[in-house]
Amino acid sequence: MIRRLLPLLAAASLGAGCLPRVTDPWYAFKPLRAPEPSSDGQTLIFGTIEFERGFIGPDDFIEIDLTRVRPTTEDFDRVLATKRLLYRAFRVRQIKDGHFVGIVDPGAYELRRLLGDDLGQSILDMDEDGRRATRFTATRPGIIDLGVFHMKRGLLGASFTMIQVPRSERPERLAVLKAAIAGTRWERFLSGEGRP
Repeated sequence: MIRRLLPLLAAASLGAGCLPRVTDPWYAFKPLRAPEPSSDGQTLIFGTIEFERGFIGPDDFIEIDLTRVRPTTEDFDRVLATKRLLYRAFRVRQIKDGHFVGIVDPGAYELRRLLGDDLGQSILDMDEDGRRATRFTATRPGIIDLGVFHMKRGLLGASFTMIQVPRSERPERLAVLKAAIAGTRWERFLSGEGRP
């Protein structure tokens, strides 16, 4: 019986892209790190997403997708941060332990979708209320803290309800942000010196 299951498990792992890579142990120890801005006017986004634990569905996320609502352009969607990278041991780690960092150009944005870390890599599309709750506007260079989004599991883990936790209730997140921007041009914004 077990011999029959092994090929199925191997095929499922291949289909989900879950086979470990040679660089994965290296990547596991990389700290959360903010990428440097590539042009003037960009804003750094910092946030935290927590999943309520359960037996079915994701317990964490591996990718965050944004959509821009202003200025409006057709089908403007982009990946803010992801763990699905080729040669990721040599790239900046933008997601770790539920925290994420990313860079956006001026405009109004909202979270559109999360990709879960479960075997099937569940796609969690935000509904209208969820997108509105995560909306933010980047108008000038700086750092925007989106706060904490707690994903509460619904019946049997088939759906989630997003609850926004006030930033003041998690002061330890400031230490995570400071470590992520240490030595980068973003550090000037926390010290109050202005432009990156």
